[in-house]
Formats: sequence, C-alpha cells, structure tokens
Amino acid sequence: MSTPLRAILRASLKIARTTSPSRPAWCLAGSAENRLGRTLVLIMQFHAALWVAVEGWRASPLSNETVDELLTDPAFEQNVTLLRRFRNGVYHYQPEQINEKVLAFLRDGSEHAVAWAFLLHDKFKRVVWDIAHPRDLDPTLQAEFERAIHGAIGWLPNDLPEAAPHPRRRALS
Repeated sequence: MSTPLRAILRASLKIARTTSPSRPAWCLAGSAENRLGRTLVLIMQFHAALWVAVEGWRASPLSNETVDELLTDPAFEQNVTLLRRFRNGVYHYQPEQINEKVLAFLRDGSEHAVAWAFLLHDKFKRVVWDIAHPRDLDPTLQAEFERAIHGAIGWLPNDLPEAAPHPRRRALS
C-alpha cells in the first residue's frame, strides 16, 4: 500500500473513531485484511459521493457561507479539482481500483485535504439539518415538518449535537 494511501486511511480512521461512537458489527468482523479492504472501499465511496454532493450544491439555489468558501476559496481550489478526479476514478471504470485519480487527491491535495473533505461533509449535514429545522417555524409544526423532510430525502443527520434525543422531540417514524 502506498504512503499516501496509508496516510488517508490513518487520517480517515482517526476522524471516524472520534466522530462515530459505535461501529456496526460488520466493521469489526473478519480478518484485519478484510476489515482494511472494507474500510478502503467505504473511504473511497465517501470521498466520491462527496463530489456528487458538490455537484448538487452547485446546481441548487442553496447558499451557505462556509460551504461556499470551502468550494470557491483559492486555497482549496486544488482540493476541489482533485476531489472531482477522485470521484471519476471511483465511479468510472479504471483498470486499477487504486488508480492515479484516487491517489492524486491523497498525494497532491493540500496538507489537510482529508480534513477539508470531512469539514465540507459536516457543513453539508448542517445545511440539511437547518432546512429540516427552520428557526421561524411554529414549534407545534416542527415534528411534522421534520418527518416530511425525512420522508422526502430518506435521511436526516443524527450525529449533530442538535440531533441528540430531547424529551419533547418525537422520534422519526
């Protein structure tokens, strides 16, 4: 395994350990080699899917100061370009699964490219949460509105502090 690939695995796993209080049983099952393979596939899927979210963001009328800065600030331009290529390296046929388009993000991205990707993902989650929880919505309608958004997109972030169970908050059905 190449040095950049080891670096992203280490960084991604470190971030995942600090943000995921529990891991599904399938993550822990099998040999170390099998767990590493599953982890690598998930890391590749995560970064490639993040580019799909970037494309959707750019096509939408949504705006968020932090997301927009992460996508347009010249300091992150190389990360944006390499993330697009990473996506292409994962979702388009390549003779090798670990190919130049995948490795370039790890090798040539800014020193903190992985952290940048996780921050971008976190800000996308925040936008989704904020859409489902408008500040000016009558509190008596909030649970119904949240269920409607959840039903429309099939998911709401559950790892934000605001998503912690609250006595007055109804669970999503």
